[in-house]
Amino acid sequence: MNIINLTPDELKQIQKLELEALLEIDRICRKHSIKYSLACGSLLGALRHGGFIPWDDDLDIIMTRNEYERFHKICNEELSSSYYLQSKETDSEYFRLYSKLRVNGTVFKEPAHSCYKIHHGVYVDIFPLDNTPSSGLARYWHILSFSFFSFILSAKYINIASRHGYKKMMAIVLDCIFAPFSKEYLYKKATSIAAKYKDSSKKCDLISFSGAYYKYGSFNSRIFKYFKNCSFEGKRIMIISNADKYLRILYGDYWKLPPMEQRKCKHELCELELPSID
Repeated sequence: MNIINLTPDELKQIQKLELEALLEIDRICRKHSIKYSLACGSLLGALRHGGFIPWDDDLDIIMTRNEYERFHKICNEELSSSYYLQSKETDSEYFRLYSKLRVNGTVFKEPAHSCYKIHHGVYVDIFPLDNTPSSGLARYWHILSFSFFSFILSAKYINIASRHGYKKMMAIVLDCIFAPFSKEYLYKKATSIAAKYKDSSKKCDLISFSGAYYKYGSFNSRIFKYFKNCSFEGKRIMIISNADKYLRILYGDYWKLPPMEQRKCKHELCELELPSID
């Protein structure tokens, strides 16, 4: 499988398309008073670089589970025809536990999903934040049970041809062991576990199960209580007010730049199609 290395011009064009998609999300959220925030490296980029991390090729946002579900319902009626909100409900072969807002008329195909008939356009990742118990044992079991089903789902879903070494062997073994479990079953099970405490009246922390960072643990819900506007590539975008605490939990001293050898795009691509530039 041939892997594409992005040129600087292609990266800039991808970032431009992602920013336009983010502005569409922002338009809908502000109109309907839906709270969202830039997340992970996108939030880091907003604070440290005033926009994209220069070598970053994606955008991430987060919403609480209730806001996430409300956003999906509204998009069914109001989303611009230039975009496609991808979820299991809209794309039958898509089994990620979070959504993507895809840019129509583009291709940003990753080897991990290249074997599936899904929308492969340039995208913004939309991660739900879920409630999890504040007490240690209950939270531990919540994370462990989710991890079990999501790990098997990932092993069965990600294109085996894109894996290498022990990861490829592990995926083959797990696929055989859990052959009776369909991807549909695993997806529903992992999603239901993640959202188990959605309507809990008890005090809960918040956790991003669908992103890689849930392994770092949960966040005090106060971190996501207040929001503010932030300049991102010269545009007014929403972020959590307590962004510094969130980023320090994830990255430590996030103001420190990584070594030069780590400053590169993180997504592998096997096919790329972007609109022609006039």
